[in-house]
Amino acid sequence: MAGATTSTSGYFAVDVKKDCPHIATALHEDITVDIQAPCGRCANVGENWLCLTCSIVFCSRYVKEHMVEHNMETQHPIALSFSDASVWCYSCESYIDSPVLRQICNSVSVAKS
Repeated sequence: MAGATTSTSGYFAVDVKKDCPHIATALHEDITVDIQAPCGRCANVGENWLCLTCSIVFCSRYVKEHMVEHNMETQHPIALSFSDASVWCYSCESYIDSPVLRQICNSVSVAKS
């Protein structure tokens, strides 16, 4: 599992990359966050991700993998989870964190509450 390590107690911890080089070129300035938006291909609502390059919503790899397919087709590497407001970079194969991402991640958290 990329981005995860196992401790001696058997628990998993997620390693978050703080120096993703793709943020500088992949993020679109006018991202629209609608956590109720359905997947653009299968209309799933719930386990969806927002492409931070084009603002299109697709379902996760645990539903029908439409965000994974979107990345492969477009090379848009960075996506935001509506489930937990985490951000994944497909190019780094890691969860990422950056001050640039905090506002958009907070908007998901606020929308959920």
